[in-house]
Amino acid sequence: MQKISLEKSLKNQIFERKSTDLFTSRLSHPRNMHYITSQCFTSRLQITYKTVQGRRVEVGRRVVMHNGVDLRGRPGTPVFSIADGQVVLARPMHFEGNFTIIDHGLGVFSGYMHQSNLRVRVGDYVSAGQRIGDVGTTGYSTGPHLHLALWIRGVPVDPLSLLSVPIRE
Repeated sequence: MQKISLEKSLKNQIFERKSTDLFTSRLSHPRNMHYITSQCFTSRLQITYKTVQGRRVEVGRRVVMHNGVDLRGRPGTPVFSIADGQVVLARPMHFEGNFTIIDHGLGVFSGYMHQSNLRVRVGDYVSAGQRIGDVGTTGYSTGPHLHLALWIRGVPVDPLSLLSVPIRE
C-alpha cells in the first residue's frame, strides 16, 4: 500500500507542473491501427483476491471508472506519442505497469500504460508520432494492449476526443 501511495503522490506532483505550450505540430495517433477494446469513462467491476492455502479467494469487489481508452495490439508493436512534449515519467508502476507520461504544455498530459518496453527517459523531448514504447501487458492488465490516458490540469479527458483525424496508413 505504501508503494501505491507514493506512486499516486508522484502522479499528483507531475500534474501540478506549470509548463509552456510544447505543441509544435499536428496530433498523431498512438498506434498504427485502432481496435478499441474498452472505451473511456465506462465503469468496471474490480475484484480483489488473495491466496489462502494455495487457493484463490475473493476478498472484495468495487466499481471503478475506466479513465482512458484501451487499444488492442500484439506485444512489441510500436506505441507513438500523440503530440510533441517532454517525458516527465517513464518507469514501471504497480497498476499502470511500464508507464510513460508526456507533458504537452499548458496542463495537457498524455499517459501510455502496460508497455512491454519503454523507449524514452525522463527529460527527453518527443515529437508527435515518435515511437516511445511497445505494446505489452504489464501492471494490472488482462492482455496485451495500450491504455491511452489524457489529462487536462489533472482531470481525465477522453483521448479520442482529440484524435478525430484519420489514422496513418
